Amino acid sequence: VADWVGESLVLCEAMAYLFRSEDMQYVHITMQRDKAEYFTKRIGELGLIHVVNLSDETSLKSEYMKDYKKRIVLASQNEKRLDEVEKQMLSFDIEVPHVAPRELKINRACDAEFEATWGPLEKELKINMLTVKSLRNTIAKLTEEIHVLIECRDRININEEVMELKRSRPSGDMKTPLLTTGSNPDIELQAYAEEQKFYKYICGVIPLAQQVFFTRMLYRLSRGNAFVRYLDIDEMITDPESGQPVRKSVFYIVSIGRGLSSKLAKLCDFFQASIYTVPESKQGKDSRIGEIEGAISERKSVLRTSEIRIRKLLRKVAGGEGKSCMLLDWRLTLKREKLLCGTLMKTRRYLTMIRLDGWVPKDQ
Repeated sequence: VADWVGESLVLCEAMAYLFRSEDMQYVHITMQRDKAEYFTKRIGELGLIHVVNLSDETSLKSEYMKDYKKRIVLASQNEKRLDEVEKQMLSFDIEVPHVAPRELKINRACDAEFEATWGPLEKELKINMLTVKSLRNTIAKLTEEIHVLIECRDRININEEVMELKRSRPSGDMKTPLLTTGSNPDIELQAYAEEQKFYKYICGVIPLAQQVFFTRMLYRLSRGNAFVRYLDIDEMITDPESGQPVRKSVFYIVSIGRGLSSKLAKLCDFFQASIYTVPESKQGKDSRIGEIEGAISERKSVLRTSEIRIRKLLRKVAGGEGKSCMLLDWRLTLKREKLLCGTLMKTRRYLTMIRLDGWVPKDQ
């Protein structure tokens, strides 16, 4: 057995020599604990050592190992924050420059330095981004409401639609009394007034892709006591929720029943349909359209100002000609922070010294 093991070792050494580029040598590096990070960085810059893991279960539970793990987690979280800013740069058509990153000189913990440098800029950026998102959402909703008001003013006659629903209703519906011929005129008039109270209409905007399913569910829910009509919007409009351009249409529902309108409102919400209140008179519609146009104009002005501020902040992050990119510099710094902590977690600690083992090229 010993001869076989010896022959195998000789064979392995021969095969290893054939398949590696150069001879390697195992080295021990001993450092003072207070200088360990500095020397580890310098050794890492040489790029000549493959570190061997000397840690065990006991050392992994020690306080200094927990500190290294915490630093790695914080660096990963900060990298995600950089990713979010980079996405915002792309959304505003600001490219990350192709410049060589440089590692930042940090006089304290990397997380504290990052928070002090990046925190105020990120906070201001978030405030302006939330303002832009809110303004775009409001403008999109006001735009939808204008389309609804214009269609209701020019193309929709609610009274005719109510009469159409009355003619299409099946006889014998006990929810609302129908007019009968040959009865007392006063009773008929009172019954008609009571019946008119229960006719409701809902107007709003719905995506074209939802129309077929919405119509089917509306019929099932109302049991024939409501119908819907659609008027397509010629241009694509911005969806308030997603912020993306979507094909939509104006819809209006005429229904009869005491509690049916609330059920239909819930159905609209399920199918991502927006409901808007429409004044009854033409003058009221015109007045509301004028108010909305003024509100949209004011919000667009504020929106342009906020977008200019955001672009200035993002250009500061991107840097310029002859300047380093803050985004790339911090990305490199955080990456090296993680590598440093990961390497130090592989060391073995003594009272005042740290031992790091690894393989280096023999001729180096």
